[in-house]
Amino acid sequence: MIEAFDFGSNWKDYSSHALTRFRVASAREAFGVLTSGIEIKSRSFLDVGFGQGLTAFCAADAGAAVYCLDVNPRCAEALELTSQYFLPEAKEKLNLISGSILSTNDVRQLREKSGTGYDVVHSWGVLHHTGNMAKAFANCASLVKPGGHLIVAIYNRHWSSPLWKRIKHLYCRLPRTGQKTMIGIFVPVIYLAKLLVTRRNPLEKERGMDFLVDIVDWVGGYPYEYATVDEVRDLGTKNGLQMLRVSPAAVPTGCNEFVFTKPTEPRLQSEFNE
Repeated sequence: MIEAFDFGSNWKDYSSHALTRFRVASAREAFGVLTSGIEIKSRSFLDVGFGQGLTAFCAADAGAAVYCLDVNPRCAEALELTSQYFLPEAKEKLNLISGSILSTNDVRQLREKSGTGYDVVHSWGVLHHTGNMAKAFANCASLVKPGGHLIVAIYNRHWSSPLWKRIKHLYCRLPRTGQKTMIGIFVPVIYLAKLLVTRRNPLEKERGMDFLVDIVDWVGGYPYEYATVDEVRDLGTKNGLQMLRVSPAAVPTGCNEFVFTKPTEPRLQSEFNE
């Protein structure tokens, strides 16, 4: 049995103690940048691994019909807490689905709900934590309708990635006291490393995130996979997608952001590589 990090509990802590109106505004701004050039209003939007629900609410605010999938039931509790920062009717616009992007039955049900597929499938920092990133990516790609978009963020491959994988696995096997000790050790290390690399205050997070919540997520986030930009581009090509743009990670082990589109007409493999 694979030990796995409880992302839902971490997101619930975030929504309970770290979420503020300023961070909601920051999340809205980041969502606008990420989806730049993509029509959201009156479109179908699937958020795979909705976490605390910020992206789902941003999509709903932008006028999309939003479907939210997560395998961890505590994420629904986190989303409920997040909903307090939005209009009362905002949550009514969300279709919450408990399930896994790796499940054949769950993916089939998602496809049935969409008809021809979703206009936008979004999965930020999720697929590399499923235990089978390639399959999760392929399933997401299969849910994108022709002419639609897939937006993903995936950890960048770095020489230290295998070491981090061992650290994350160890964290998930330790008792609570051991986990707290690991976090105490890594907070100053990661703070200093980010300060040296980015030359910015690590406490000033983007996308509405929180430094300490991110540290817990990073140190404990297992299962854990990673890929270079070229590897993710090739994964898209293999699944019938064309990469439109990529935003490199701010730090070497961070997430690269990708925007793919699914052509409306079948194309030759060579065309994707141009």
